[in-house]
Amino acid sequence: MTNTIASLDTAAVEAFAGRVLTDFAGAASTAMTVIGDRLGLYAALTGAGPVQAGELAARTGLHPRLVTEWLGAQTVSGYVRHDPSADTYELPAEHAMALSVVGSPAYVIGAAEVVAGQYATLRDLEGAFRGDGGIDYRSFPRTVAHGIERFFGTAYTHQLAQHWFPAQLEQLQIQCR
Repeated sequence: MTNTIASLDTAAVEAFAGRVLTDFAGAASTAMTVIGDRLGLYAALTGAGPVQAGELAARTGLHPRLVTEWLGAQTVSGYVRHDPSADTYELPAEHAMALSVVGSPAYVIGAAEVVAGQYATLRDLEGAFRGDGGIDYRSFPRTVAHGIERFFGTAYTHQLAQHWFPAQLEQLQIQCR
């Protein structure tokens, strides 16, 4: 089967290229998500209402220019809202549930550490493909294990009590009849 440029569906090529670029943008924004989590930026924005970049930098003790750039990236990703007329930024409460409210059933920020950690092991992953297929777990940064714990901890906390335990109790009651 031969495939020539003339026989390509250009709309399908453009759609797929757009998907790939969206994946790349998501991967790039993951680094900024990790930074926001590690440096307490999301926590400082949670419930704070609209704040200016310099105010957030002062609250967190971080470099004002980098906080401004981080807020710009978060705005582009749709994580924070920017009011250009007041030059303020706000983390919507609904977004905070996923990014900074630890007890929330939507708290998924730990997954960002897992994704970021995979990039730190690219050389080992290449070696695994060329070699025996394995990667020593010690090759992953410790933040990966912490991210896994945080990410799955949310599910365990909210799913075990609400779904798994009641289902097990129902099964025991059926078996005892």
